[in-house]
Amino acid sequence: MLAAPCAFGGQPFEQWRTQHFTFEQLADPTLSGPDADPDQDGRSNLLEYALGTDPWVADMPAAESFGGAFSPLSGHLTLTYPRQKAADDLIYWVDAVESVQPGDPEAVWQTGYDLVGFAGHWDAGSGDWVTIEDQAPPAKVPRHLLRLRVTLQATADADGNGLPDWWEVQHFARTALNPNWLSPDGVPLWQCYVEGRNPRATASPSTANAASLSLTVLTPGF
Repeated sequence: MLAAPCAFGGQPFEQWRTQHFTFEQLADPTLSGPDADPDQDGRSNLLEYALGTDPWVADMPAAESFGGAFSPLSGHLTLTYPRQKAADDLIYWVDAVESVQPGDPEAVWQTGYDLVGFAGHWDAGSGDWVTIEDQAPPAKVPRHLLRLRVTLQATADADGNGLPDWWEVQHFARTALNPNWLSPDGVPLWQCYVEGRNPRATASPSTANAASLSLTVLTPGF
C-alpha cells in the first residue's frame, strides 16, 4: 500500500494514518477515518492502530488468539491483548457482561476494578501484552463476554499529574490521581509507573468509544 510521502505533526494516530493511507485516502473518512474498515475484516482503523495490525490486511484473529482463557491459578476468565507503546493517545478498556447469547440486546456492558482487574503484562519490544482478569467467580455465571475497547484521547495526560491517562485508567478506572499516593508496597504511584510496577493487586478500565473486539468465553461445564 502506497503511503503518503511525508508525515505531518499531531497525535500518534494521525501519524499512523499517514503511514497507511495516501493523501487522497486521508481526505476520505470512509477509508481512513477511525471507524472505517477498508479491509472489511470487522476491525476498525482505530482498533488496527491499537493492536498494531495493518488496516489493509484482512487478518481479524480468532477470539482465542487474543487470550480468551481461564487463569490456571485463579480459575477466572482472562483477556490478553497487545498495547502499542507509541500509541500514548489511546486508552484501552476491557468490559465484562453476563449473557446467554453473544448478541443479547438486554446485555449491559460494565467495567471497573470490581469487575475486571489488571493481572499483569510483559514487554514485547514496541508493545506490551496486557492481561486483564474477570473478577466474577466462575460458578456465578454460566457465560461471560469480555470486550476490548479503545478510546482516542486528545492528550496523553489530560490532568497533568505526570501519570499517563491510559495507565491510570488501566489500574484504577479513573484519572486525576495523586502521583504521591502509595501502593500496597509503599511505593509512590509515579515510581510504580516509571518502574513498570503494578500499583495494586487488582484493577482496570472504564467506558468510552466504539472500536471494540468482543470475545465469548465459556465457563467449564457450560
